[in-house]
Amino acid sequence: MIEYAYLNDEATAIYLNFPFCKLPCTYCHYVSNIKFGYETIPEDYFFLLTMQLEKVLKNLHGRQMDSIYFGGGTPSLLTDKQIAMIEGLFEKYNVSSLEVSMEIHPGMCNFDFVNNKFFTRYSIGIQTLCRETAERYHRTTYSVETITDMIEKIRGAAYPKIINVDFLFDQEVKEEEILYVNQMQPETVTFYPNTKGRGADRLRNVLLTLKNIEELLEGYSPLGKSKYIYIRKNCRQSFYSKCEYEKYGNILGVGHNSVSFIGN
Repeated sequence: MIEYAYLNDEATAIYLNFPFCKLPCTYCHYVSNIKFGYETIPEDYFFLLTMQLEKVLKNLHGRQMDSIYFGGGTPSLLTDKQIAMIEGLFEKYNVSSLEVSMEIHPGMCNFDFVNNKFFTRYSIGIQTLCRETAERYHRTTYSVETITDMIEKIRGAAYPKIINVDFLFDQEVKEEEILYVNQMQPETVTFYPNTKGRGADRLRNVLLTLKNIEELLEGYSPLGKSKYIYIRKNCRQSFYSKCEYEKYGNILGVGHNSVSFIGN
């Protein structure tokens, strides 16, 4: 049960989880809590999630959040109709937010990401530009051209978004991936080490790789202690990361796999 009485005026975010994917990525730690073989978010799960969300929003009536975050799984399997229903609940209870983020699988996106007005930030899961690595990761439903087209469409839309791109590395980050970031200039970029690696040599390699990334990225600097998150000059980090890692604010989890964290 969420203890709303302990909510304070510090940063507060809502995290919505959609634990469905088409394929299991080989680096994912959450495979035991995700359902696979899905190309849409099932209506029975969506119904339960919106019921839980409405209970939360009733207790937040009129409040402004720092962040609303759609995570997964693959939340970009949501349809325009489903997203509109969620947006309608926030409007019904007059709950607004400084930022509304969506994690996007660039090869599995069911909603109109170009013309959507609800989201203010997209986090695009590129993971790798190497075809061989993509096959090993089970990330073969998109290409560099797909990603570039997506970013350019978002940038040229009537309602442009803040863009984050995610990369994952095993032993090292490919030079082409750093060059791609320098070319496309997303507001933020993350280079996550594959945490399934182990050992002291692995740790030294990760630290060296992150140092090399910092030197090669043009116009970016690492986010505080989070050395794998890089922010472009004159841009800001996500409100969700600020709430979770800096302000240690309140996070209200909605849906399977989600956790609420309130008032320490």
